[in-house]
Amino acid sequence: MTHWYRVYESHWNEDPEQKLVVAGLPVVGETEKTVVVNYFGQRKRVLKDARKRFAYPTIELAIEGYIARKARHIRILEHQIMRAKEGHDAAVMLQQGIATVELPVPVSQGATFSRVRFPAPLGLLQWPLS
Repeated sequence: MTHWYRVYESHWNEDPEQKLVVAGLPVVGETEKTVVVNYFGQRKRVLKDARKRFAYPTIELAIEGYIARKARHIRILEHQIMRAKEGHDAAVMLQQGIATVELPVPVSQGATFSRVRFPAPLGLLQWPLS
């Protein structure tokens, strides 16, 4: 029986030294363009020639796929951190009176929102504001 491979991080392993798992997924079916692997009792169809795949035919390719997935994951989280810092800075500026609030801006459905004006683009401020 042939196997395809997937690398993922281990959160449930009791061994603190083992961070990654290389799972060998048995191939239970195959067509010209896909393979079907058994993933913990579920049948998952994987394209053979896709750029991004769920599993790979070799361990080396599975490691490359894991590295690409985690690089994208890191970029997404870094962007989320940047947005959270900007929101935090804006709230601190508002609390300290650096920013001003224009009240109110009517919106449909009876809701009202306020505009907040800042003296400079938030990107020019240093983190953290205190």
